[in-house]
Amino acid sequence: MVGARTPARGWWHLAGDGKAGYAGDGGPARRAELDDSSGMAVADNGTVYVADTGNNRVRAISPKGAITTVAGNGHAGAREGGGPAVRGGVASPKAVALGSKGQVHIADSNGVQVVSPNGILTTVVATPRISVNGKTIAFTPNAIAVGRSGGLYASDFTLKLLIEFTPTGHAVHSWPIYVTPAGMATAPDGSVVVGNYETFSVHQVIDGQPSTLVTFTRNSLPGPTGTFRPSGIEVSRTGLVYSVTDGVNGGTTRPALVAIKGSDHVQLLPAGSGTSH
Repeated sequence: MVGARTPARGWWHLAGDGKAGYAGDGGPARRAELDDSSGMAVADNGTVYVADTGNNRVRAISPKGAITTVAGNGHAGAREGGGPAVRGGVASPKAVALGSKGQVHIADSNGVQVVSPNGILTTVVATPRISVNGKTIAFTPNAIAVGRSGGLYASDFTLKLLIEFTPTGHAVHSWPIYVTPAGMATAPDGSVVVGNYETFSVHQVIDGQPSTLVTFTRNSLPGPTGTFRPSGIEVSRTGLVYSVTDGVNGGTTRPALVAIKGSDHVQLLPAGSGTSH
């Protein structure tokens, strides 16, 4: 099941009936079936886009709670760009990101694909091999975000690389940053916030220039969380950065959620917190 936080009421059930499968399009999202859903993105109008990994599709949940498929025909086949997105090939999508004009960017095993506002699927970055920094590498994106100038940031979890692409898919830079599928988000100012799973850090990339917001140590947070390994990143409309762990915190198995207002203000939030900012 997919859940989301609602202010002042903690966590609530957004989508999925608890069974792995593909069913329910056109009806209530809470009664629908998803399969190994991964990254999510939320549009300004409240629509939630979900990478339905096991179903080889991307699905959308409307503000009224209805679910539909926006990309993918259910088969992890070759790219079929240039036609209707719901008939195109989307292979095990791991993450989605939204562009400024309503585009839905998809990180999948075929590369980086984009659904236009009128529902057409095109391929921007084609895998399996790309050229970056003078080298040709095998690249399979697992996380994605869209920067202020429209450039794309995509990561490869296996290679532990974050790569910047132009809007047309040309690789510009790469950095050794280890990002999970949910570990990257775009801030309201257009910067990209990235969780580094390996160095316990959260970075901010502005126009191709990365900087470190915070690096967690055992003394960074109160309580028994220990070293904080960021696996999920989200940014509020006011620019407040939220990060959540995978539950491995200094030897405990308890997930932690923090709010970050720069390196000098890191707040540990209780599980299921309804705090809004």
